[in-house]
Amino acid sequence: MQVTRNFLLVFLLTTVLTMTQCKKDEEKTPDELIIGVWQVVEVDGEVVPADEIFTYEFEADQGLEICYTDETETYCYDGEWNWLGSDFDKINVEISDEDGYAYSINLEVERLDESNLEMVYDGELAKFIRL
Repeated sequence: MQVTRNFLLVFLLTTVLTMTQCKKDEEKTPDELIIGVWQVVEVDGEVVPADEIFTYEFEADQGLEICYTDETETYCYDGEWNWLGSDFDKINVEISDEDGYAYSINLEVERLDESNLEMVYDGELAKFIRL
């Protein structure tokens, strides 16, 4: 009888611990997923050369920094981003260059998860990884 009680106690403790540790993480919102620095790794099936680095940094306050680095220099542009509509499948990006010209483009979000972002602009699919 003592062995059965001990076994039952161990079984119950193990079950309780397992159930409390296996809670599924709450899914992140699209805002939470997109915030961070993303690097373009492929455009329309072509891998971005190693000596060219494109990054997009989406900030929680809807600020945006887009940078391009080649072998010798880095060029960065500041701007803003926001979701278009409530489906979280389109983003509007507004950036300004050093001459004060402002550009506004809409990007279609094809995929967004913890480590991957895929967006389409003007028919071209860009794949990003989170840095």
